[in-house]
Amino acid sequence: MRFLYVILGVIWLVFGWTCVEALRWEKPLPTPVFILSEVRSASKETINQEIEQLDALLSSQSSDLRERSVTYLQLGDKYFVKAFLFDNRNAQIPFLKLSVEKYQEALRLSPNQPILFLRLADAYALLGVRDKAEDYYAKTIAADIRNEDEVVRRMRMLLPSDDRRR
Repeated sequence: MRFLYVILGVIWLVFGWTCVEALRWEKPLPTPVFILSEVRSASKETINQEIEQLDALLSSQSSDLRERSVTYLQLGDKYFVKAFLFDNRNAQIPFLKLSVEKYQEALRLSPNQPILFLRLADAYALLGVRDKAEDYYAKTIAADIRNEDEVVRRMRMLLPSDDRRR
């Protein structure tokens, strides 16, 4: 009987440690200034409802590529904002990845859209994919030079400088 208690104790410790490691809290990503007001006014319930509505719209939409592209952009924006409703980096990352997927789909349907380049650059910067973020920031500037100052400001805010990374 004592042997059984020892085995159960070991199993409990291993299982408990595994659960603690899986749920380990990590400092959340800082909320970018440009979506701060949206995050403050949003709730998980409202965002989930809006995501459901946009998904339904995508499944019922006609073959108009422009409309579908706009819907994917809106869906990506919702996932982007939803990421910052969580206070754990491990919970934020999957929603940022979903936003990238939706932005990529919008870009596939409607190429050369500066807003999509900018949104992809922001998401990649927050995910830590520096090279892709820099590429999309450059594409944003090339596609719409009028917003160069805004793009450079975001780049400085979201991408650490080379000196700080070392």
